[in-house]
Amino acid sequence: MSKEKILVIEDDANLREAICTFIEINGLDFVSAANGKEGLLCLTSQVVDMVVCDINLPDVLGWEILKAVRNDPRIYNIPFIFLSAYADKKDVNKGLELGADEYITKPFSNKELIETIFFWLKRAKRDDNLLAQDLNAKVLNLIGRNMSHDIIEPLFGLLSEGRVLNQYQGLPAHNHLAETDVINHQMNSILSIYASGFHIQRDLNNYVTYESLVNSKTKELVNDKFTVNLDLAVLLNKIVATYNTIYNQEMLAVETSSLYNWKGSEKHINIIFTELIDNAIKFNIGTSKPELSLTKGANNGFIFTISNRISSLAQFSASDIAAFTKFQKDESISGLGLGLFVSKTLCDYFGYSFSMDIKDSIVTISVASL
Repeated sequence: MSKEKILVIEDDANLREAICTFIEINGLDFVSAANGKEGLLCLTSQVVDMVVCDINLPDVLGWEILKAVRNDPRIYNIPFIFLSAYADKKDVNKGLELGADEYITKPFSNKELIETIFFWLKRAKRDDNLLAQDLNAKVLNLIGRNMSHDIIEPLFGLLSEGRVLNQYQGLPAHNHLAETDVINHQMNSILSIYASGFHIQRDLNNYVTYESLVNSKTKELVNDKFTVNLDLAVLLNKIVATYNTIYNQEMLAVETSSLYNWKGSEKHINIIFTELIDNAIKFNIGTSKPELSLTKGANNGFIFTISNRISSLAQFSASDIAAFTKFQKDESISGLGLGLFVSKTLCDYFGYSFSMDIKDSIVTISVASL
């Protein structure tokens, strides 16, 4: 079992060494930094379970380190302990307001420090367990409520339409239906089978991608990173054509520019585009079609923009996007609330900007390679 790791950020070399030694003696692991910049580098290069940080660092104030931790989705909820030679109440209040868990005034005893560290590690573990239980309950509830609509019904459609096709196999045209009617029924059955298969594949792709993202299976993502060169416009038009086929009509107003030799993961850019298009089609209201554009960005990059009309009562932003979260409360619309989360998280991982804007009941989402 791996040891819990504490990041110690302290510019006083003797004190830093003493803290790290005492942490190690008590069965914990540590990584140390002599200043704020080193501390920030440690936060980006590895995952730690707690931060013990001096407030008055020579280069970057401890407040900035705290903000970096609270804004990092990997470690935003880890315990953060401030050390300071000053017991100013304003500093204490500021630290607590920014999300610090504890404030220890120098000088302090080894006993005080280690008891504080173990207290917050124990609480963090308890909170993580409670959060995991709550998330599991919500996930099971959502899957239970949506599995019928997203998986079982499409599977039933596949089987049902397959039986219809089997009934028409070798049926004489004059027996019941005119030949053109038989052909039309067969074509409708084939289209229904295709649509059902597409929706099942899309849902399962989301489940698998979500599982990889939340369980930090970054190796699987890295293997797909910057692996192919392709024309994004061709890829995007294929996705649009798929939705036009499924709904048997043009579903989007599209404007694209050819983007040859784009370098990236075809698998994951396909997921991003598909989920944003699906979301726009699914929640669009009124008679106007969702509008989609793909243009060339800087450094052979791309700018993808899609917009659709939503209810005037719907109010949300990119910061509200989370797994298994639905912004639209219409229960007749299928989905687990994974699409936007998966898209945004993949954008974060692959270094694409992701923005969402709502104005006059039009929601516009933009993705661009930086």
